[in-house]
Amino acid sequence: LVAAFLTSRHAIGREYRNERWILSNLRSFLERTEAADLDAELFDRWRAQFQHLGSSSRFAREQTVYKLCRYRRRSDPGCFLPDRESLARQMPHALPTIIEPAQVARLIAYASQLPPGNRSPVRAQAMRLAVVLLYTAGLRRGELVRLTLGDVDVQAGVLRIRESKFHKSRWVPLSASAHTELQRYLVARRQAGLDGRPAAPLLCTARSRAYSGGGMYSSLKHLLRSASI
Repeated sequence: LVAAFLTSRHAIGREYRNERWILSNLRSFLERTEAADLDAELFDRWRAQFQHLGSSSRFAREQTVYKLCRYRRRSDPGCFLPDRESLARQMPHALPTIIEPAQVARLIAYASQLPPGNRSPVRAQAMRLAVVLLYTAGLRRGELVRLTLGDVDVQAGVLRIRESKFHKSRWVPLSASAHTELQRYLVARRQAGLDGRPAAPLLCTARSRAYSGGGMYSSLKHLLRSASI
């Protein structure tokens, strides 16, 4: 059942990695209790394990099981389905804030002053380029950190975004100023002796390791706070 449910999600472009872990956890719980099937009592016992977590984390777990049971009802109308009103409530997202052009300029100016480190010899140039690409090319954070040198057409000023949301790829043309920023970064990258092979990450550390999504998030958050944005 779990495999069929995940396959149906993958077929419409969902990765469902976190959901796979959640359902594996549920299956392990049922095995430990030697239960033949899921019912209301067992569902309550399973989700009670996560009462110490935040409401959004509990919502993700309970909602995943709800979706599994709803999927099952298509072929088994009598199976257990959690009461939707009893599920944890997700914390509302903060309203998005538009960053003004003057603030972006301040952010780039602050990034330019970042000192190089043993692990990040081109830290300033990398963070400048990160801000420029996120702002001008509309990249997602994950798309940015997954870029490799092979994804960059320096002559044309175009980036190739590979298999992003819903497993789709696309070409992203850069503005003239963003193209210039990219060229400056690549010069600094070569001068620092970083890995120049096509498979090497575009934004990388001294050991030519790519930034993680979480690492880039933390770096950008630090930039914003330091620039008083």
